[in-house]
Amino acid sequence: SFDTSNSVAAASFEEMVQQAFGPVGGGGGGGGGGGAGSMAQQLEGQPAPPVALNTVDGEPFSLEDAEAQVIVLDFWATWCPPCRRGLPELQKVYDWAGENDKPVAVYTVNLEETPEQVEQFWTDAKLTMPVLMDTDASVAQAYGVQGIPQTVIIKDGTVRHVHVGLLPNLEQTLRDQIEQLLEDDEPQQ
Repeated sequence: SFDTSNSVAAASFEEMVQQAFGPVGGGGGGGGGGGAGSMAQQLEGQPAPPVALNTVDGEPFSLEDAEAQVIVLDFWATWCPPCRRGLPELQKVYDWAGENDKPVAVYTVNLEETPEQVEQFWTDAKLTMPVLMDTDASVAQAYGVQGIPQTVIIKDGTVRHVHVGLLPNLEQTLRDQIEQLLEDDEPQQ
């Protein structure tokens, strides 16, 4: 049984999500408003929680072993429409980093689904980014994920940006933030 005593009518699924988690897409700072972004936003400037998961292929992965200067983690699930819309934009960031030899790694973190579900979705969507399997959502919990998609940018072991919800200009926002973080490392003339 469900307790519906505090329920509020919603005209659409998106409105229901906004009532629960704040506006999908959030602002430039990445907060989705409401409760969803607040816990995740508190991670900015803090050490990145450890990530030790298996890839969709069953290979072990540890964030500590990632050799890129900037790491992007995107928490998602196949049943999440904003995630499904955002993943092709994230793929463009992944491709841009590779084509331009940027010291950037992009990892998608699937929440509590099976490798078969993910592999089928990946094939259908023609995506090539690495997928990490958070089968018990323990890593998502460590990153304060309460609404997805949630995209986290890490540099030098520190969380620099957190975006909760689908940004309307995800690819450009991530590229701009990554470029800024990489420029911070360049020696001043």
